[in-house]
Amino acid sequence: MEWEQKCIESNNKHKEIENVLDEYEITITRMIKDSQKEKERQELKINKLLEERNYLHESSEVMETSFKELRLKFEEFKTQNEIFSKNEELMKQTIASLQNDVLCASQRYEQIKSHAEEKLEMANVEIAKVRNDFDKELSAMKAKLLRKELDSQSLNQKIKALQEQINIKTKENEELATICDALVSKLEN
Repeated sequence: MEWEQKCIESNNKHKEIENVLDEYEITITRMIKDSQKEKERQELKINKLLEERNYLHESSEVMETSFKELRLKFEEFKTQNEIFSKNEELMKQTIASLQNDVLCASQRYEQIKSHAEEKLEMANVEIAKVRNDFDKELSAMKAKLLRKELDSQSLNQKIKALQEQINIKTKENEELATICDALVSKLEN
């Protein structure tokens, strides 16, 4: 009789844990979908900036025929545009790296089925801050494109700052994954 009671209690606890894990899995899946939607919005913004850059490039070619006395400055702009194209390729690689980091983070989140809600909220606040900073950077870059005053050294510094943010985010994700893995291990024991 006593064993039956213990078995029933054990089954009830097991069901409660399964329910909690199911709720966390649903929450994590929703967060991953939100992250994907945000990534798609960012890609649309980048494509729009690329279209604007292409438009500016075409406009500069038209200006060459109209403003012959500015030929030297146009050549300097063309050189800066080539540098920008190289930097743009670096940005694409950085974005691909970020997308890969998001994919890795998504796989880690699928394994997390424990009491990580507080840590996830902190991560969401930090992600919102990074998104806000990223939007500000995009706005600044758009203004520079419209004014045709790209400063390649400044752009390199921004890329380096973004890469540092990526490294910080990657390290924070790894720390969060370590904490969550420890929590999962404790629950399994």
